Amino acid sequence: MEAFLEELKGVALEANRLRRGVLSKLVATAGGYQATLYLEALSRFVLSMHDPEVLRRFDQCHPLPGS
Repeated sequence: MEAFLEELKGVALEANRLRRGVLSKLVATAGGYQATLYLEALSRFVLSMHDPEVLRRFDQCHPLPGS
């Protein structure tokens, strides 16, 4: 079990590095104003995930068949 948890931790850390790399490339490619709009929208999305109403509605969602 300990080895599995250590491997899972490594996967999570690598996913975080990849996510940061992708975000950096998107912002660099988009440039100035478009990058600002993208980061603003992403921030609003992340903050909305802390809204109890959004979380309640998310919990009520059901996966699509075959997902």
